[in-house]
Amino acid sequence: MASASPAAITGPSLKPWPEQALSTHPAPPMGTGYAVWTGIGAAGSAILGTAVLGDFAAPMQICCILLILGRVIGLRLVSAG
Repeated sequence: MASASPAAITGPSLKPWPEQALSTHPAPPMGTGYAVWTGIGAAGSAILGTAVLGDFAAPMQICCILLILGRVIGLRLVSAG
């Protein structure tokens, strides 16, 4: 008995969604996008190292990571409009 994969069942119904999301939300300028993804990568690496790999994080380092994330969110919100 053959069975259909989940992608074969849900794929056609979800196909228009990415196209609609891209058309309603314009991309930020290249410099802003680079800054956002670099900030996410830096903060994510620090969080991953602390949470998973057991790296030590001083309170000031945690504060700086939170500042990076706050500024990334702010930069994205400002550039969205």
